[in-house]
Amino acid sequence: MLTRSGTAQCSRSCSVVQYLTQTWSVISSCGVYVYIGPGNTQGEFLCNVAVSQKESNEMMRFMLLFSRQGKLRLQKWYTATAERDKKKMVRELMQIVLARKPKMCSFLEWRDLKIVYKRYASLYFCCAIEEQDNELITLEVIHRFVELLDKYFGSVCELDIIFNFEKAYFILDEFLMGGEIQDTSKKSVLKAIEQADLLQEEDESPRSVLEEMGLA
Repeated sequence: MLTRSGTAQCSRSCSVVQYLTQTWSVISSCGVYVYIGPGNTQGEFLCNVAVSQKESNEMMRFMLLFSRQGKLRLQKWYTATAERDKKKMVRELMQIVLARKPKMCSFLEWRDLKIVYKRYASLYFCCAIEEQDNELITLEVIHRFVELLDKYFGSVCELDIIFNFEKAYFILDEFLMGGEIQDTSKKSVLKAIEQADLLQEEDESPRSVLEEMGLA
């Protein structure tokens, strides 16, 4: 995927990024995306992220998408939670976030968790993380998910999520697994989605009996 080790400048020229793909980690001092230059195999990383299968314990507890009218559009839970508790938590969080003013901080403490949220048009993206986790990283994760949705749908809106919610879930699953970042590259995530769409089109296209049996 990438060379074993190396350095690259952050996209804002704020620091030198050191990365070591053997442990799958990226180290920097800011919270923006890093684009590995042409000197190495092309790739993308989240600046200020230590994404390590062995070393990083940072994990998202859940992600919610809801409208400013309080309608839940998408929810993803990464820890076992009873349905009754889920409904109670969703209702409580929506009330808290929707009551906050636009200029208020996007971070808040809630129960034993930290809540990170950001509004895009009519949708709120809301994530719950552990107390020791980095809020700025979570904001960048939310933004990257929105970028992926925007690339796939083309200027994504609430109606896209409503009528194509299964695609939104698929994009999220390609990006996050078990509450941890699985792939920070937009290109590879979108390529996986494109391949899945092609397979779905092949399955849905009408075929003769002989083709079904593999004889045509």
